[in-house]
Amino acid sequence: MSKLSALALGLGLAITTTISAIAAPTLSIQIFDGATLIGSVTNVAGGSASTLASDANFSNIIVSAQGVPVLPTPNLSSISINATSAAATTHTLTVKVTQTG
Repeated sequence: MSKLSALALGLGLAITTTISAIAAPTLSIQIFDGATLIGSVTNVAGGSASTLASDANFSNIIVSAQGVPVLPTPNLSSISINATSAAATTHTLTVKVTQTG
């Protein structure tokens, strides 16, 4: 194989890898109690992600999201959150859902 053929093959693989990465958006979910991360998930397989978490202040936290390709580009409007407070005092629950790519 000549150097030019090897370079062309390498360039073709790089372009294919880049196109594949663009075609597979990443959904990420992070759940925080105050500043403490208590649950997270990252999904690149298909446009849908779900995770659950709990700690001393919250129980049965379930977060689900759908994005591309399940929903039309660039929609990320389908997010559901279900959480139960397990503490008698005030605490802050923060949920971050992002879609990249």
